[in-house]
Amino acid sequence: MTRGAPHRGGQVGESLLELLVAVTLLGTASVTILAAFGTLIKTSNTGRRTGEVTSVLSAAAEAVADNARNHYVPCPALTAYDPMLGVTLPEGFASTDLAVIAVRYWNGPAGFTTDCQDAVPEWRLQLLTVRVLGKDRASDRTIDVVKRG
Repeated sequence: MTRGAPHRGGQVGESLLELLVAVTLLGTASVTILAAFGTLIKTSNTGRRTGEVTSVLSAAAEAVADNARNHYVPCPALTAYDPMLGVTLPEGFASTDLAVIAVRYWNGPAGFTTDCQDAVPEWRLQLLTVRVLGKDRASDRTIDVVKRG
C-alpha cells in the first residue's frame, strides 16, 4: 500500500475571508462605474435638450425680428407675431411650445415700458420676449428681441 504525496507546509489557495474581500471590492467598483455611466448619460441628454431648445429659440427670435416674415404691427397683441414662420421644429417640439409672451415699447427717456407710444416714428421699437418650452421644465428658455418699425 502506497501512501499519497507528503503534505507540504505553507498556504495553499485562498481563504474564505480573502474571497469575500475581493468580491466586495469588485462589487463596489462595479456599482460606482455603473453610477458614473448613468450620470454621464443623463448629463448628455440634458445637454442635447438644452442645445435643441437654444437652437429653436434662436430661429424663433430671428423669425419674430425679421420684418419680411413678421411685419411690424403697432401696439400688437401677443399673438400678432408668429415665431413659427420659417422655423423647423425638432422631433418632440410642438408649435404651442413657441410663443411671444411679452411686448414692451420704447418710450424715449423712460426706456422700454408697457405703455404703447407708436405714434412717435423714431420710437417705433418693440422689445418682444420669446419663450420656448423644453421637453422638461428645466430646459425652458426665453430671449428678448428688439423689433424696429
